Amino acid sequence: GVREFLRQHFCYGRGAYHYWRARAHRNAGGLRVEPASFYQRMISFPFTVSKDHPNRAGIASLLVLSQFANAAGFFRERLRR
Repeated sequence: GVREFLRQHFCYGRGAYHYWRARAHRNAGGLRVEPASFYQRMISFPFTVSKDHPNRAGIASLLVLSQFANAAGFFRERLRR
């Protein structure tokens, strides 16, 4: 269900923190955040490509929730370190 979906993306964010931390220790580059246009295109994607899909708003909502859960996991790990 949705709870497991959010947990999975939260854990992705936690892993992303460790990935970026390891990159920084190797001097391979710092944290890079995608531009706002990336997120805008991602959220609008179900509406532009899947015009016939009956649950476009639900899919877009899950995309938004996944990004918030990912960011929450990332910052939780950052605050723990």
